[in-house]
Amino acid sequence: MERVERRAAGDRRPRLHRHGGLAPAGRRPHRGPGRRDVVAGGQHRPGRPCRHRLRHPVRPGAVGRGRRRRPDPAGPHAGAALGRPLRPGAREPAADDPRLRLAPGARRPEPGRGRLRRRRRRPGREPGRRVSGGPGDIGGRARAGGSPGRRSGTARYRRRRVRRRPARRTDVTVIGDAIRVVTGAVGRTVDSGERWLFDGKKATYGLAAMRILIGIAILGSLTVNFTNRHYVWGPGARWLTPWLTVDEYGFPFTAVFAHDDNTTVFTLKYLLLAALAVAFTLGWRTRVVTPVLMIFIASLMRLNPLGDDAGDNIVRIMLLFLCFADTSMRWSLDARRRARPGYRPLIALPPWTGTLFHNVALIAVATQVFMIYMTSGLSKVQGSMWQEGVGLYYPLRIGQYAPWPGLNELVYTNGFFVTVGSYVTVFVQVLFPLLLMRRGTRVLALLAIFAMHIGIAVTMALPWFSLSMIAADMIFVRDDTYRALIRWVNRARRRQHPPDPEPSPADPELAEPRPVPSSPSSSS
Repeated sequence: MERVERRAAGDRRPRLHRHGGLAPAGRRPHRGPGRRDVVAGGQHRPGRPCRHRLRHPVRPGAVGRGRRRRPDPAGPHAGAALGRPLRPGAREPAADDPRLRLAPGARRPEPGRGRLRRRRRRPGREPGRRVSGGPGDIGGRARAGGSPGRRSGTARYRRRRVRRRPARRTDVTVIGDAIRVVTGAVGRTVDSGERWLFDGKKATYGLAAMRILIGIAILGSLTVNFTNRHYVWGPGARWLTPWLTVDEYGFPFTAVFAHDDNTTVFTLKYLLLAALAVAFTLGWRTRVVTPVLMIFIASLMRLNPLGDDAGDNIVRIMLLFLCFADTSMRWSLDARRRARPGYRPLIALPPWTGTLFHNVALIAVATQVFMIYMTSGLSKVQGSMWQEGVGLYYPLRIGQYAPWPGLNELVYTNGFFVTVGSYVTVFVQVLFPLLLMRRGTRVLALLAIFAMHIGIAVTMALPWFSLSMIAADMIFVRDDTYRALIRWVNRARRRQHPPDPEPSPADPELAEPRPVPSSPSSSS
């Protein structure tokens, strides 16, 4: 028996079909425990499946997700074919309405011309065949006349997934993303810099080699000029008075060497400077010796500005930076003294302070080297001689800078060597900081720089300048390379001087003679 309940015209509360009929309108559905639906005023018995579904409150005929409900039998009006009663005051659908679902055995009247367009069939869907959603699914049965199957109420009003279009990127969004990228990159760079500064002392072997070579350069310059010391810097250099009117040096550089020193005092100070250079080269008390050596060198060089060259300027600048670096950590007497058991420093400081000053001084040395090479290379580029590839020809023709004229002539008469050497010198000096970023280019750049300075020392008679620059370049060689070089030298030394084999106890000649016990008669 059909159970149909009429509702008032103003009552728009949702209906609830329960077990094939309509639930009273006064009972509101709500969700209960678990996954079953509960109707206010009457709960289902435990274990009994829940078959009622909530109809759509706006779209008539819509039902919830899941299995289709069993539709009501068709009524006397045309809307009964849709499986639902007609609301009071609603307009009855026409018999040829395409939205009307027909009852079993009924035929849809033929529509008029141009009145009804044929529904476009979706690809992969056959007309007249649908998967049945239940025994009462009218839409799942074959249609009369072979008309295309329509979607059921469940599939028709099923919640669709809405494709959201990506939000349009405005100028403010782009600027914000760019700021976040830049700040993130800056933050990562700062973190890497902090780890590099405090993660241990860098280039310890390179700074040790730099200390040794700078000390050798200072000793070589003092030794070569020892016989002419009075005419270059001492009391015999009064001819330099017109050029000494401007003296920008102050204390403590004026307290060591002075213009009014006699020959004996000047010689003693000169020998003391040489002794400081020896102590600096051997790495003895470098924390104290390095600043004192810098003051002595600067005080001596101020006496004759015309006698200085670029090598003297580099030595003074590098000594200032080395005052803050630990140059005696390798290959020094201080390193042997620190390795002794029970060593205690004079002033105990936190480890991070020494590491920070050491690495900052290393950065200062590298920056000074970059500035020297880039300034020299850019000044060469501006000249037409270096642009045409003949920059090496003219310095090699200067007679004052030719210790071996025959060797210089052999070099500048070779056009290929002059052209290649000129261009390579310019490119290496200008691009030196960039060439150090990768290992392959770093090796080539260092080899080219070393070859250039060796050529300057041999063909232009500037050995101390070249040695000072090579000493500054030693910091760019990695510590692993120095360790590999030390291992190679040790292996070569062991091959040349193999250790003496230890005597075997089975050898009778090398066995120690046993003492002969004395007899009682001999003792008497």
